Amino acid sequence: MLGLTQKKQRRLKSNMFGMTIAELPAGLWIIFVGIAMPLMCLVLTTVRFALFWEATREAAAAACSAQAYATSTTTSQPGVTQMSAITLAQNTAVNVSSMMSGISINPDDVQCWIIITPLANAAAVGNPGNNNTSEASTTVGPNTPLNTSVDTTANLYQLRVDVTGQIQPVCSLSNTFFGNIPGLTQPFPVTISMTRVFENPQGLYQSNNGGN
Repeated sequence: MLGLTQKKQRRLKSNMFGMTIAELPAGLWIIFVGIAMPLMCLVLTTVRFALFWEATREAAAAACSAQAYATSTTTSQPGVTQMSAITLAQNTAVNVSSMMSGISINPDDVQCWIIITPLANAAAVGNPGNNNTSEASTTVGPNTPLNTSVDTTANLYQLRVDVTGQIQPVCSLSNTFFGNIPGLTQPFPVTISMTRVFENPQGLYQSNNGGN
């Protein structure tokens, strides 16, 4: 009787072990396909978005250090050209975004805007509690130099860089079953803006950019 009971226990353990082996592939599929892959896609998409943001930030920083806004100028050193703010913004955004695949930025989608804020109203700009920020500043652009002279004693001159592009989904699914869903079955559009103070305000004037 005791030997029969031990045989039943061994048979039961063998059956349970066999069921565990049979369920292992399904469990691994759920772990890797149902959990790990979506998390990996989310992480890579977040990294791409972060690089897109960094491309915009560096584009704005590079543009604000330019001597002229719209026209590249030659220097006294042979073969050295000081690129315009617009060109610097476009080149920087494209170069930084190309460091990782899955990010698409075209130079024509990088736009620069001049923001003129009277110094008397400068404190109101960017204040979340201010409801009249549109009246406090004037925006000129895109990619257009000023047609009025620059007065740094009365105004604050800033440059806003808008970068528009696309971020590709890491695992693109068929739109036959899911439809057109940005970030899942097709790229999703992204637009990021960065505003900085222009270091050489006189370079924003039309006469300093090849104008009349």
